[in-house]
Amino acid sequence: MVEGYHKFRSLRKASYSLFMDEPRFINSESIPESTYSNNKKSCQVESSLAYDMIMEYFEPFSQLSLDDRNKLFENFQGILSCCEKGYNTCRAYGNVENNDRLIMSDGGYVQLGQLSKYYSNSSEVNGDPEEVARFFIASITYAVTIVIPAMVKAEVDDYIMVALYGLCLFQEGVTGLSEETKKICLKIKDEILKDLYQYYRSKNLADEDLNFKMSKALMLLPGFEQITRLVKENFRVADLFSLCEIPRAYK
Repeated sequence: MVEGYHKFRSLRKASYSLFMDEPRFINSESIPESTYSNNKKSCQVESSLAYDMIMEYFEPFSQLSLDDRNKLFENFQGILSCCEKGYNTCRAYGNVENNDRLIMSDGGYVQLGQLSKYYSNSSEVNGDPEEVARFFIASITYAVTIVIPAMVKAEVDDYIMVALYGLCLFQEGVTGLSEETKKICLKIKDEILKDLYQYYRSKNLADEDLNFKMSKALMLLPGFEQITRLVKENFRVADLFSLCEIPRAYK
């Protein structure tokens, strides 16, 4: 799965170069500002690449029925989009004290105190940028001040993120899944937890440190779910007032 994630990140970077005017995901010293237009396009590309990654590398997802695959991915794609923002922010600004920036899906950043700039000059935004920013400031602030610091403290890396993605993807509680798929999800999650335990064990940690570090990583999951709910709620309200077009991942 980690190999698939690396391929996903590489393809995302290459794909963005086809329609972005500045390189993305190069280094933390050359991160441009994000725009809503770029982010919406990027979100669609990211979601498509993520589905391909899951089909090829997150077994046995590809063997499930089409209906169950669609249900699981529909539940997962918003989480992945939010988590990728958080993880990319960790990689870029994890060592910055009191960081106030969030890396968006397009690889550019938004700043808490200047969020209206993100919604300016975009054909996908119908409302006043200041007003639209007010709808989303709470969820973005939660991501920057709560979720991302927790990810930094948990010392997340590619392997840990992939394990967490697997746990988020194979959710047996998703409405409408077949009983067989529910059983498969439970089995796969057990296997992922065992693999994650062995990953921490390979670091030659004392038992207490191992349990502590793995617990901190798993404690990120409620935060991932919460930030995804907040963003989806923000988009639902924004859509109600026709303030902006909604990326598919958050519908």
